[in-house]
Amino acid sequence: MVEIVIKLFDEIEEQLSKKPTPKNLKEIGEFIRAKMFRAADADENLKKNGWKLTTGTKDIYLFKGITKEIAIKEIKSLRLDDIVEVDDL
Repeated sequence: MVEIVIKLFDEIEEQLSKKPTPKNLKEIGEFIRAKMFRAADADENLKKNGWKLTTGTKDIYLFKGITKEIAIKEIKSLRLDDIVEVDDL
């Protein structure tokens, strides 16, 4: 079994730890919107390929009964390696 993670808010926490300006907040909002749309597309494609989903407070976790090596190949073939991290279970 392998787990993959789509981390939604890691970068945002770092950006908000700095003193935000109205311009920065708008940029962060645009970043969040783009990331959520990308995550939704990734989620849709992964579910079509048999992945099961659960969520945390800041991340999306998907599971599948395959090896890490096969998962990495699948993620790359779906062109999701920019948004997905692979972990062993």
